[in-house]
Amino acid sequence: EAEAARMRAHFIGQLIGFDFSESRHLSGVLDDARQLRDRAFRYAAEFFADASRRHPILLYLDDIHWADDGSLDFVDYLVRQCASVPMFVLCLARPALLERRPAWGEGQERHTRLSLRPLTKKESRQLFEEILRQARDVPTRLREMVVGGAEGNPFYVEELIKMLIDQRVITVGAEVWSVDESRLGEVQVPPTLTGVLQARLDKLTPAEKTALQRASVVGRVFWDGAVGHLGAKLTGAIRRETRAESGGLPAGGEGGAASSVLERLRRKELIYRREASSFAGAREYIFKHALLRDVTYESVLRRERREYHRRAAEWLARQSGGRAGEFAGLVAEHYERAGELPEAAEWYGRAGRQARETYAPEAAVNFYRKAIEFAASAGGAEGGPAAEVLRARLVEWHEGLGETLRVQSRGAEAAAAYEQMRAAAEALGDRVAEARAWNGLALVEAARGDNRAMLESTKRAAELAESAGEGAAARRVFARALNLQSQALTRLGDARAAMLLGDHALSIASGLGDEARHERADSLKSLGMAYHALARFEQAESCKEQALALYRELGDRVLVGNMLNSLGETARSRGDFERAFARYQEALAVAREIGNRPGEMFYLGNLGAARLGMGDYAGAEIDLRQSITLALAAGYHGVSENYRFLAEALLGQGKTGEALEAARRALGLGREFENKEHIGEAWRVLGLVAWRTSSAINVGGDEYDAPSCFAESLGVFAGIPLEAESARTLRDWARYESEHGDTADGRKMWEKARDAFQRLGMTPEAERMTEGHEVAEEKPRKAVNSE
Repeated sequence: EAEAARMRAHFIGQLIGFDFSESRHLSGVLDDARQLRDRAFRYAAEFFADASRRHPILLYLDDIHWADDGSLDFVDYLVRQCASVPMFVLCLARPALLERRPAWGEGQERHTRLSLRPLTKKESRQLFEEILRQARDVPTRLREMVVGGAEGNPFYVEELIKMLIDQRVITVGAEVWSVDESRLGEVQVPPTLTGVLQARLDKLTPAEKTALQRASVVGRVFWDGAVGHLGAKLTGAIRRETRAESGGLPAGGEGGAASSVLERLRRKELIYRREASSFAGAREYIFKHALLRDVTYESVLRRERREYHRRAAEWLARQSGGRAGEFAGLVAEHYERAGELPEAAEWYGRAGRQARETYAPEAAVNFYRKAIEFAASAGGAEGGPAAEVLRARLVEWHEGLGETLRVQSRGAEAAAAYEQMRAAAEALGDRVAEARAWNGLALVEAARGDNRAMLESTKRAAELAESAGEGAAARRVFARALNLQSQALTRLGDARAAMLLGDHALSIASGLGDEARHERADSLKSLGMAYHALARFEQAESCKEQALALYRELGDRVLVGNMLNSLGETARSRGDFERAFARYQEALAVAREIGNRPGEMFYLGNLGAARLGMGDYAGAEIDLRQSITLALAAGYHGVSENYRFLAEALLGQGKTGEALEAARRALGLGREFENKEHIGEAWRVLGLVAWRTSSAINVGGDEYDAPSCFAESLGVFAGIPLEAESARTLRDWARYESEHGDTADGRKMWEKARDAFQRLGMTPEAERMTEGHEVAEEKPRKAVNSE
């Protein structure tokens, strides 16, 4: 229990910016930001759910319009996952939130949105009287001046009263406040809130105004040490002018120099001090309102801003230390405003890496693109003072951008990023990086279902990696290229070549020791896929079990689920539907536990296929339809097999019209993604539909009867070859021939199929074809309704 709690803490800590990269619990998933994010979300939600069993929870989140997208995603996830626990989540935000997320929170069963309207005149007067409750004989003229100008804005009411206090129209006493009506006539009331805030700034002492201006450069959240540092390091004319304007604000001693002035500003309620600080030894403050910070920043002389921003960047970079990634975006922004483009590029690159590692993809894309843009502007692309360093960084940033875009299924953009990475690596003469770029392109092509393009990219990657020498990095990239090539060949039907490549990759990975455990597991997975396609099921299962054990050692739960599902596929292909069902259930449980929605989509479809094999046609239809819906909603259209299973489930219930449409869809998708196995399977189920309807069916404008569909299926499988699938088609064709009077041909096909099942070790399938289940007894049931 303690170890499980430690594991959850490490996932959550890594997500929010702490460095747990050395944790053994994270060793296998540090490169899988999506899995890390999903599991951290789940574990954090479980924490709140567990806590709510002791006491109801009120979670109060203020100013969430400032929250990053990842934080908003977590709040949304938390509300969904904890819908049944006693927890109340209260979020306060300005309308800017709904400009970013117009539908945020909608669709939640217990979600309520309350929009705060401007105060009425009556409410504004009540607020005025509450603030001045200690004042005696408040002139009506003052009340109308404040209430009339506010136009229902409570912040305006508060700040205008504070402006009047600054101008000594209102005198604040310990117990009683007073109003000097003689001064009231001299007051010029600004017509806008900005004007009121500017008037308040003008009444500050020079030291207070300078401190507030420096704080505004740091940001809405700032630290006394940073404010002091901005004053301590100015040089030349700017420093002399600033000291003259500061009225004696000390320049040295970073934190202590500014603290007393900041405390005066706090008492005037221009800023607030936070109890906890992000940095040890520094007090953390926040401007009362974002508009106040903006107004103050605009009052900073432009000639001072660049120097201030440079110093703010230096202070933050020094203070962040081991948490540099967490503050990298802020440091980069300061360097950008300072005009220090090489430094801005470097820190935006760090920010991109941090955002990618914590699965904040939109932020990562934005940061990487800025890093690339500023590197080019600084001369990194065409020569400059730090050309070599920036060129090497460009390779890294293009790769990070490509990976981020790829996992978001933004294929065209990802491919462009990998192409730019390849060109940058080629210019540097870095063959290993160039090979990584080709591997990245191969993964984009795999997601598109373009297996031939994937094959060509992996060949280029393998050639480059092999020519790069015997270094560990080159060998690992080479093994990865061979694995991806093997998987492409398996899908294209050349399982024997795929097997040889998988074996080669395994040999390389095994020679690299523990540092290549992931590549070794991937090689075993590739071998398992190839053996499966060759119907060598015992070897397939052995390889997949070894890969499963390695993925468990690495702690990669996504790939654990993937291999459990793959083992289910092997069991189902052998005809052991009960064992397959159990494996799919295990995989589905893992996917749901870690929030792996793509995995859930695939495993649910395979679970439906297992139900189909066990004769639960209605249950299979439910699972398959749900899987298809999830896939299409996620933008994934490679669901040919799901439609084929759905067609069989519909046939089992006598829904032949729906079955025909599903089978046609399966064939179309199989052709679109050039998956020959799926094409052959679709033709087989089309043959079953034609048999059931006792008439030819139209496919692509041509008419096909059952035998011609079965013949198409066998032709596809013969060209791959896939003996197990050929045997299934022969078995179904034999049943058809037996029913239609050609018993001799039916018997030959039957025996050939049974011999193939026995030879391939598909014992459950062979047992179903024993003497007790002759051809004549294997006829499909008559349709309940033929639509």
